[in-house]
Amino acid sequence: MSARRRRTLGTISCTFAGCERMFHNQSGLTQHVNSKHYTIEQPLPSPPAANDNPYDFDNGPGFSPPPSRDPTPSPPHSTPPSPNREPSPDADRAEDRRRQVFGTKHYHPHLTGDPCDKDGNPLPPDTPPLPPSPPPATAWAPFDDEIQFRVSEFLFRKVEMSQGDIDHLMELWDLSMQHHGGCAPFRDHDKMYLCGH
Repeated sequence: MSARRRRTLGTISCTFAGCERMFHNQSGLTQHVNSKHYTIEQPLPSPPAANDNPYDFDNGPGFSPPPSRDPTPSPPHSTPPSPNREPSPDADRAEDRRRQVFGTKHYHPHLTGDPCDKDGNPLPPDTPPLPPSPPPATAWAPFDDEIQFRVSEFLFRKVEMSQGDIDHLMELWDLSMQHHGGCAPFRDHDKMYLCGH
């Protein structure tokens, strides 16, 4: 058998009992173990304790823990051992190595990431998100209004107008608005810079 033919057969075998996959290199084995044999451990139930901590919000009045995503713990390996293959002594070492490299994941017993309302009550499946709340009256802060924001953004960021030119423009704007009982958005460049920073 040629060297090229031997290489295509794979020389590294999976270390998990019952898995007969072979790989050309360690990278292939690692990818296989991560995708086929990696399991997330379920949390152990915590013993009930009195709520002595005022900052512990898990067990407050009216608290009921949300339903668990999966009440039964998952098995340590998803592949059942093959009846014709003995468990490999290297399987335990491989599992220990995987845990050292990747760690284990533990879920919080009550914080499941399930959608809930503002009070923490679980929402029914497929509930659409709430519409965004209207912006507050001070949406343009630190500017007084939208015109101040837009003029400042235009003069400072887009045009990069000089301080003297900003002062001249505000003076002209102020003169034109006096006929209508208004004034320019800013008195001078200093006032505009104060709002922007």
